[in-house]
Amino acid sequence: MSTAKTPLTVVFDGGNLASKLEVEKLKTKDKNNAMTLVDIAAGGRAEEYGCTIDAVKKTIHVRDADGTVFAGIEAISAMHDALGLGGYFRFCRTPGLTTGPSGFFPKKKAA
Repeated sequence: MSTAKTPLTVVFDGGNLASKLEVEKLKTKDKNNAMTLVDIAAGGRAEEYGCTIDAVKKTIHVRDADGTVFAGIEAISAMHDALGLGGYFRFCRTPGLTTGPSGFFPKKKAA
């Protein structure tokens, strides 16, 4: 369970397809406006939320109501918890999500 306090500010790069799909899908489930989206590809300023542009281009970041910044899998976990989906997220999380290739990004073949 995440320690993030709502509301959350989700800072992501809409030019990164995986980040964009994750964030947009979760936002459709945000009935209580627990998340505000900041897309750096659409002019959002990562620095205003305690993030660097280079870091946000690599992974999703979340700043919570206390100003704490979460990145990567911790940010995604915080988003799921804010929407009441944290238990489902932890149940479905596979080792491949953080340690290697997953269904979205299969292992690259040697050249």
